[in-house]
Amino acid sequence: MTAPRKWRFRDTPPVFRTVALAEAVTWTLLLIGMFLKYVTKTTDLLVTIGGGLHGFVFLAYIATTLMVSWTSGGPASRHSWAWPAPYRRM
Repeated sequence: MTAPRKWRFRDTPPVFRTVALAEAVTWTLLLIGMFLKYVTKTTDLLVTIGGGLHGFVFLAYIATTLMVSWTSGGPASRHSWAWPAPYRRM
């Protein structure tokens, strides 16, 4: 019986990029839905769909970011600060 393959850092970036892109797309979908609901007062369907999708994908983004942080090594104090990276000032 062979041991399961160890997760390598070089395997992570494509996963991270995919989840980060999905997070950005669902957030944009949610913003468009909020515009349609509150500004134009036409429909709230996009908020319902976009909100649920964005919530799920955002949790996946947090998990993926922490996974990248843990597999990349470095100090443990950095791990808890990794997930809000998109919200930091440049």
